[in-house]
Amino acid sequence: MTQEHEQVTVLLVGGTGRVGKLALHELLNRGSTVRAIVRSAPKGSPTSNQKLQVIQASITDLTVAQLAEHLRGCDTILSAHSHPRDPAGSMKSPAMLVTDAVKKLCAAAAEVKPATPIILVLLSAHIGSIIDGDAKRSLVERAVLCLFNLVMAHFKDAQACAEYLSGGTHEGVEYAAVRPANFVEGFAGMKLVTDDAVFAKWKSKFPVMCDPKTTRH
Repeated sequence: MTQEHEQVTVLLVGGTGRVGKLALHELLNRGSTVRAIVRSAPKGSPTSNQKLQVIQASITDLTVAQLAEHLRGCDTILSAHSHPRDPAGSMKSPAMLVTDAVKKLCAAAAEVKPATPIILVLLSAHIGSIIDGDAKRSLVERAVLCLFNLVMAHFKDAQACAEYLSGGTHEGVEYAAVRPANFVEGFAGMKLVTDDAVFAKWKSKFPVMCDPKTTRH
């Protein structure tokens, strides 16, 4: 039987980006309590919502101990942290921006020592080549991936992050890394946050989440 938990407490990292804004509004609409770590207060964010706590900081500047304090009492981490979309901004961002953030979040969870593992849901459009269910890649596909790694920093970062998550167990954390195909009303990937059965199905995997109502066959 599916059991949904709308009243979860979520630490949202990257709540000002295209994906993060949608995730923030969807979580609040579902009644979740959100602690959002953002570099600056997002424009148009529902700051008057009593279930939203805005933590104005950069995750790269927070220590593991500081991050652990923000994480304490949370059920879920939703990471929408990503490289800037514009080429100039992307060039200035750290090469392993997402990977380093996820490593720090896992270290913070280990420091918290939760009674039950904290769910980590990573939202990324470039999750790399380690995707559950992918068929064996051809030589051409492997060559293309190699080229992406060489010229696209965000792709290389996402692949490194996927390898880190799948490379072993992480104390205090259970994860799913998601490539959302569509960000629409209903937000299919949010089920990983609120639905036990959905998360159990995709735990430690890399699903592509899309809303079937908007997917063309």
